[in-house]
Amino acid sequence: MRYFAYLLALLAGVALSFEGAIYGELGKSIGQLETSFYNFFM
Repeated sequence: MRYFAYLLALLAGVALSFEGAIYGELGKSIGQLETSFYNFFM
């Protein structure tokens, strides 16, 4: 059970890092305000 929690925390960190990279690139193409708005509703 403990290893499952570690794995889940690791996957959550990877997902947040990946999400930040996507929103960073998205902000360059459509604008930072629209990206923040999109991020809020996801």
